[in-house]
Amino acid sequence: GDVSVVIVGAPGCGKSALLNAARGLAEDDAGAAPLGAPASCGGPVLYPDPARPNLLLWELPLAEGEGPARWLAEGDVVLLATDGLFDARHARLAQQARGAGKTVHFARTKADLALHTLRRLLAERYDRARALDALRAACARSLAAHGLGEPLPGVFLVSGHEPQELDGPLLRQALVGDVRVYER
Repeated sequence: GDVSVVIVGAPGCGKSALLNAARGLAEDDAGAAPLGAPASCGGPVLYPDPARPNLLLWELPLAEGEGPARWLAEGDVVLLATDGLFDARHARLAQQARGAGKTVHFARTKADLALHTLRRLLAERYDRARALDALRAACARSLAAHGLGEPLPGVFLVSGHEPQELDGPLLRQALVGDVRVYER
């Protein structure tokens, strides 16, 4: 059967690049989600996976009110996205999804921009591995601060410009693994 992944994030947070990373596509590949496109208003937008026809990815804006919560029942997996730190809205949706038995993943988008800024600020003191660990830890702590702490959730770091870099391939592996679990 089909496995639906609902990707929820604020408008402009990098959901399109995240969609491309999750589907193993580059920005200029056929069928790639357009970067910088205006946010959809209303329901989710479908982006099928070109290599796995039963993997359906749905882009949904994080909105106030009932917005995304009513669509969570439709998905098997929930992927919460932010281009900064996770907030109470993300935590509330994660708790609702987990309470409904859904698999929940977290992604920090535009991580390449944060790394670029750190490299400029720290100059010769910049250590990429330490910067990645610190970025991941800051995101996990922001989730823990909203009640999602034990154990600290894993966070995928996704590049806004090169979806096949950073944790893009790991995110794809995790989603393909989720498909295999649901196929059983």
